[in-house]
Amino acid sequence: MLAAVGSTNPVKLAAAKAVMRRLYGGQMDIVSVASGVPFQPWGDREPRRGAINRARSAQAATSATWGLGIEGGPLSRS
Repeated sequence: MLAAVGSTNPVKLAAAKAVMRRLYGGQMDIVSVASGVPFQPWGDREPRRGAINRARSAQAATSATWGLGIEGGPLSRS
């Protein structure tokens, strides 16, 4: 099973590799893709949208079965 990670950030890659290795023992492609959100996403929606965008773009750019996207940002305080 092949998974593509939409990031070259070493921390995000290590997390993705640890999970995929444990679940599937699979191979991964590393693809740098845009998140489509600001450099520092804010609130509940922007990080979620950025992760989904990265996952879809990474999968579309490769022949991967899985596309993985990880996006961080501070939560809004209401």
